Amino acid sequence: MADPTSARRWIGQVIFPALLLGVAIAQLLPLSTMPVRFPMPDLMLCMTCLWVARRPDLVPVWMVAVAFFLADIFFQRPPGLMTAIVVLLTEALRRRASTLRSLSFFAEWTTVGGGIVALMVINRAILALVLADQAPLGPTLFQTAATIAVYPVVAGLTFLVLGIGRPGLGEVDAFGRPL
Repeated sequence: MADPTSARRWIGQVIFPALLLGVAIAQLLPLSTMPVRFPMPDLMLCMTCLWVARRPDLVPVWMVAVAFFLADIFFQRPPGLMTAIVVLLTEALRRRASTLRSLSFFAEWTTVGGGIVALMVINRAILALVLADQAPLGPTLFQTAATIAVYPVVAGLTFLVLGIGRPGLGEVDAFGRPL
């Protein structure tokens, strides 16, 4: 008989990249010919931070790296820059996942929000250092604020629709390690 924990892990590892691919394709679709007034939140980053902070066993580092490298290519960003910064952010969240589990949602939200702000600052600083073209500061700040603001909505929908929440106390992975 199959282990339900292992099956849930494999299902989670299939659903996560499928969701990221769906979000990327939706962002690439030309839904309007008019210029965008306000940039949309970065749902890929928001979902990745949420899944890594809550269920780090479902999102291996290679999956984050591949997904964001493909996003760099799709969205015509400097290849590898955002990928490297997101991998650093997710690994920092992965190290704090056990402490975030015992804290309130507000503490988790502010931790992830601080990481997203740091990601934006580091990305802009590196692009300025190499004198690369970058988006204006206003829309970038708006997108960062919108990404942080949409985090509770993404967390609620992920929990209600997919059942991805914080692991319970005493819950272990397929190898018997505590989550």
